[in-house]
Amino acid sequence: MLSDFNNQSKFKTQFDKSKLPSPSDYYKTHGLEINTAVVWQKTKCLFHRDGRPSLSINTKTGGYQCWSCGAKGGDILDFHRQLNGMTFISACKALGCWEES
Repeated sequence: MLSDFNNQSKFKTQFDKSKLPSPSDYYKTHGLEINTAVVWQKTKCLFHRDGRPSLSINTKTGGYQCWSCGAKGGDILDFHRQLNGMTFISACKALGCWEES
């Protein structure tokens, strides 16, 4: 039944993860000082006032964990959603990985 609805839908949407920016480029655009030669590294957290680096970032997958405020996620899409208070689709559109046809 649901497949019939999807086939008849006037607009089709698609999430394309390959269109997400690279994690290291994304985090650098937010002013985080990171070394792309190191996979896991610490930097200052953007989710709270951070005097010392407490945010661990994976420069390959985009995963992150703040050891102070508890913010965490699996990729830059999660980071963007949480940082800006966005829905999944809004964050996808903002990062250029959501296509509507």
